[in-house]
Amino acid sequence: MSFFLIMVIASALSLLRGFVVATTLTPETFGIYAMVVSAGGFASGLLGAGRIEATMKTFPRAWMGGFPGGVCAHADALTRTVALRGAIAGILGVVAILVVARWSLLLPATATVGVAVAVAAIGIQISAVRASGNLRSLGVTTFCRSALALIACWFGTIILGWLGAVLGEVAAAVVGILVAQGAARRAAAAVKEKDLVHNLFGADETTATGGRYLLFALLLTSTAAYLDRLYVGSLLGSAAAGRYGFLMLFVTGAAVVAGVVVQKVGPAIVRAQHQGTKVSELLMTVLKWGAIQAALVVAGMACVGLIASLQPFEELTRRYGLDGDALLAATALAAAQWAVLLDWILMAIDRERIVFLSAGIYFFCILAMAAWFATAGASIAEIVGALAAARFIQVVAQVTFILASSATLGGKGAS
Repeated sequence: MSFFLIMVIASALSLLRGFVVATTLTPETFGIYAMVVSAGGFASGLLGAGRIEATMKTFPRAWMGGFPGGVCAHADALTRTVALRGAIAGILGVVAILVVARWSLLLPATATVGVAVAVAAIGIQISAVRASGNLRSLGVTTFCRSALALIACWFGTIILGWLGAVLGEVAAAVVGILVAQGAARRAAAAVKEKDLVHNLFGADETTATGGRYLLFALLLTSTAAYLDRLYVGSLLGSAAAGRYGFLMLFVTGAAVVAGVVVQKVGPAIVRAQHQGTKVSELLMTVLKWGAIQAALVVAGMACVGLIASLQPFEELTRRYGLDGDALLAATALAAAQWAVLLDWILMAIDRERIVFLSAGIYFFCILAMAAWFATAGASIAEIVGALAAARFIQVVAQVTFILASSATLGGKGAS
């Protein structure tokens, strides 16, 4: 089975998982689940302190340089580090909750830390598999996680409600970590290791600085990607957060599709730049993939709108307030999910600072819109539309920076 087919099936399972949980829970409890998972995803970036983000570039380069064993060892070390930091954060969080006597926060806070550790750890191991270029192993890892998550979240929701769904997410991530770890080690064993004469990952201050820029960029962009449910919940209530989370399932589906492309094209961009490919050629490659992904999203959302109007789905559509304006706004936001590939070009030419700058532009657009909505009020469709507008502003900034960097480098990638 080809990589793309495996990833498409895995993506479909991930989207189905969201719908299964949404239909089993009420909008209020689904809102809690969505907020916990989103907050955990946001916190996962903090656990790595920039080192996880740096692996997106350092791992492919180290693997190409003949140090696959070093990649696996470093991935395992980072996984242990984030697990330890998560444990410390969890203990401190429980103590803080006990001090202020906010017992209702105990389960959500603990579950958030668990999600954060699981997301960070599987991201590290996936990065190692991705660096190997073994796309089939990458697809199998993603499929195993998605399939188990569907089953675990379904049963967990039936037994324990939103908490069971979160536990199912964490359990699936743990299995995914073990599968990815095994795949990376098998791939490394097939490559003759060079003598490791220096620390490829920790001693290079340039790499560390680049990782910190990527961490800050991730935190800025994740403010909207992960904390939006919390914002909607505080502004409009938990039921609205549940309706918003349901609508964002479609955007998440597009993000998963974009992630499939990133798994293949992202490391290839780093390798191509390393071999001297022009920045302009890398940009054309990304724009081509972006156009394909956007076309697929528009077609897919048109099908969603048609299906939502059918009688068997009318009750679900009514429960979560799915209407034409909301779908149109979600389509615009989903169509821009491919833009993450532009960051790979900037990373490949060692412009992590520019990644951070473009993320800052996106963040301040979101911040201004959030402040306006907090005073003037907004519908869910308007909030999603604002996110889409901010993302397209970021895309314009990214392309502008890439073209400027291309001119500075004379059209060639940085060495």
